[in-house]
Amino acid sequence: MYIKILIFAFLLICVYGFTQVTGTATYYSMQHHGRKTASGEVYDMNALTCAADSKFKFGDLLEITNLTNGKSVVVRVNDRGGAIKNNKIDLSLAAFKSIAKLSVGIIKVNIRKLTEHE
Repeated sequence: MYIKILIFAFLLICVYGFTQVTGTATYYSMQHHGRKTASGEVYDMNALTCAADSKFKFGDLLEITNLTNGKSVVVRVNDRGGAIKNNKIDLSLAAFKSIAKLSVGIIKVNIRKLTEHE
């Protein structure tokens, strides 16, 4: 029975693809405010946006959950990359502040894709 459950879970992942991952998150510094992002959109530190790798499309909505305190925020992907190697996601200043203190700087998070932008 256990093997059947594992096979079913594997097939679901193969068919529906990536839906969530655990990793680290940081935030954009204020010096990026007003600069263009990779999507061409201007970065607004007060908007709920993020920079993520190419696994996510511009416009995808992601739920980011701080694993230390359980707080979550929904952000929209509008940029690429990360300032720190192996970092999973860079949040806007507003998004990071909604789930953690800025003084922490880097947090462990769960990233769950809610929608896929066409």
